[in-house]
Amino acid sequence: MRARFLVTLLWIGCGAPVASPDAGGGDAGLDEVDAGVPDGGAPDAGGGDAGLDGGAPDAGRVDAGVADGGGGLGFDPSVCGCTREILPGETSVDLSGLDGGAVVCLRAGTAASRGRLTLSGLSGTAAAPVLIRNCDGQVTLSSTTTGSPLTISGRGFRLSGGGAPGVPYGLKFTGPSAPFLVTVGRATDFELDHLELTQSAFAGITAKVDPSSTTCGAADRRYDTFVMSGVHLHDNWVHDLPNGEGLYLGNSFYNGAGARYCYATNATCDRSACPGATEQFPHELRGVRVHHNLIQHVGWDGLQVGGAVQDCVLSDNRIEDYGELGVSSQEHGIQVGGGSSCVVERNLITRGPVGMNVMGIGQTVVRNNLITDFRSVGIVINPRPTSLPTDLVPTGYRGGFTITHNTLQAGVGATNAIIDVNAAAVGDLTSVENVISNNLVLFPSATWLRRTDSRYGWTVAGNLQFTDAAAAGLDAALCPTATSPAVDAADAGPAVGDDFRGAPRPLGAARDVGALECR
Repeated sequence: MRARFLVTLLWIGCGAPVASPDAGGGDAGLDEVDAGVPDGGAPDAGGGDAGLDGGAPDAGRVDAGVADGGGGLGFDPSVCGCTREILPGETSVDLSGLDGGAVVCLRAGTAASRGRLTLSGLSGTAAAPVLIRNCDGQVTLSSTTTGSPLTISGRGFRLSGGGAPGVPYGLKFTGPSAPFLVTVGRATDFELDHLELTQSAFAGITAKVDPSSTTCGAADRRYDTFVMSGVHLHDNWVHDLPNGEGLYLGNSFYNGAGARYCYATNATCDRSACPGATEQFPHELRGVRVHHNLIQHVGWDGLQVGGAVQDCVLSDNRIEDYGELGVSSQEHGIQVGGGSSCVVERNLITRGPVGMNVMGIGQTVVRNNLITDFRSVGIVINPRPTSLPTDLVPTGYRGGFTITHNTLQAGVGATNAIIDVNAAAVGDLTSVENVISNNLVLFPSATWLRRTDSRYGWTVAGNLQFTDAAAAGLDAALCPTATSPAVDAADAGPAVGDDFRGAPRPLGAARDVGALECR
């Protein structure tokens, strides 16, 4: 209870906010950390499109528990202005005739509740996407079968629930028997925002194309020309998924999926396109932005990204009450999965077994995250090199892993704050230039860091460990007070120019240790 109370106070006690909450009442998210339901406030009236043009995600931070990445839908939400309306009786719609910039509407006034829907043929661009949105209020798509409420594919599209004033999540998806609520298939340059996803048989959103279970073709191996690029998810509310994961991007088995698809599962599988192969390798993701999402009460991982080999940023997400089933290896707030190389910053992860599982191919930076009340480990570091000569880095790593300026507050039963696990090396390959620096660790035992593999070199410097927040000189919001040993105590280390809230560092002579500078 004490850890939960501290996190609650963080949002109201950490100095002046960097960005003001929504004008007009409400914060489009939670009244407080423990509320568990939206307060009904409207999303931000201003802001840009938070990355439609492929730029970096918003520099702001999670605002009092809110998904707050900015609005900027680019149209007047009080007027439908549809290029094309999808009527209630339409269940499979080919939108290939629409140009970029077209607006496709699902009108609450026509049917606020609908069944399953498949959209295909989308052909916008990153600069001029086809916009698919709600109108007149919230529209719910539900499934009573194992099919997703929405399946969508194509290029250059934006699916947004921001099309009605005062409705922060205007598209809602639910399907207790459906493994996924929104399935993004073969697609590029797409954006999903202001969606509510609840009650599925497994996950909320999935974006990937798995290898075939019937054919081993060239399109199922990594040298396939298909790369899922331009993946942008923000300002979504994902909650109450008791059997699986919140957001699931990319295939989990970057280093080989033969045991799950054609080679091992089907004796009559057509393998002529890749003779002699024993594995299939999923496609890559590039240009991934996942930010300002609110993820609550999920049975497995909160947010998982696999095969995101380049230009991946996971930022400003709020993930709480994750891993509730306690399934080993499926109980992480954020998983930077095999094949991934990401910047993971300014996320709040609270009340779950393992805060973060950092796998992948290196050059991953984990900074300015607040990980509290973890019941097992705060951060697990588990490098996995690439496996094919045709990969971005042929059978190797992009570079080292950097874990810096995070605050980790242990919960009951925690065993370590950071563990270096490491998968088996490929030959004599090692991962070097790894850094664990300037982290503020609230952990009752001095053995907060456990290293298990000497092949992987680490520079460990500037970290501070205390038994609890009081011993560290932190206030109730986990901010260093003027007399805290964390103040101005950071090692030179990797440069970090802001803190968990997006406020500039340093405020004093040097950076403070940990995720927050609040004076």
